[in-house]
Amino acid sequence: MRVKGGVFMLSDPFHCCTRRRVILFYIAFSGICILGMFFLTACGVEERDSLLLDDKRFSLAELAKTIDYSIKSRESYDKRDIHRVYLRVEVHQELSRREFLALAEWIVKKTVMKERCHSITLDFGFLGNVDFAPYGNLIMAGAVPIDSYNNYAFKYYFNRETEKYRTEK
Repeated sequence: MRVKGGVFMLSDPFHCCTRRRVILFYIAFSGICILGMFFLTACGVEERDSLLLDDKRFSLAELAKTIDYSIKSRESYDKRDIHRVYLRVEVHQELSRREFLALAEWIVKKTVMKERCHSITLDFGFLGNVDFAPYGNLIMAGAVPIDSYNNYAFKYYFNRETEKYRTEK
């Protein structure tokens, strides 16, 4: 406190700091906050990845590593904070039903590890379609949290004509 003309005046609490020091303090504090948020986000992704690696829903996924396929198109449908992904997949070899299921699990697992999706639809053309959504139902997308995909399931639609010609290996 200072006395000036008989009136008590409160001194500036930052009177010892220059303007440059205050600005540097705020920049440093902001940087620390941004780094903290980055590490918290990164920890959440690792937790999700570890849950997916141990998940029984992806038990066949490792069998698909040798299957020759390509993703011909990818579309995202975003509406009211619901993120849906549609992938058109082309397979370059004959598949048994088990290989088909393994490939679907492999593609979904890779997609979920890269981005958070409320539902994923895989279109295999004449082979059929696969949906990965809450309880296997696309209508439920967005109604269930996607933190660990606990209530998510696969739903397979096989094309009847191609099912006749596909043989189990």
